[in-house]
Amino acid sequence: MSYKIGTKDKPLALKTPPLTSEYTMHVDQKDGKDVLVCTVGKTVLLYNIAILDDLHKMLKKCTSHP
Repeated sequence: MSYKIGTKDKPLALKTPPLTSEYTMHVDQKDGKDVLVCTVGKTVLLYNIAILDDLHKMLKKCTSHP
C-alpha cells in the first residue's frame, strides 16, 4: 500500500475532531523499518506502519457485510 502521509520535512497537518488542537503525521524510518510518526506538541508517538494496512482491511471487511 502506498502512503501519502507526508515526510519529516513536510508532514501532514491535521486537527482533532473538535478542531481545538493540531497535530502532524508522517512516515519515517526507525531501526530500518517504516513507522508512522504522530507529533502532538512536544509529544512524539511512533506506530508500526502495518496498522494502516490492518485498518484498511478491517474497514473493507466491515463495509462488505450488511
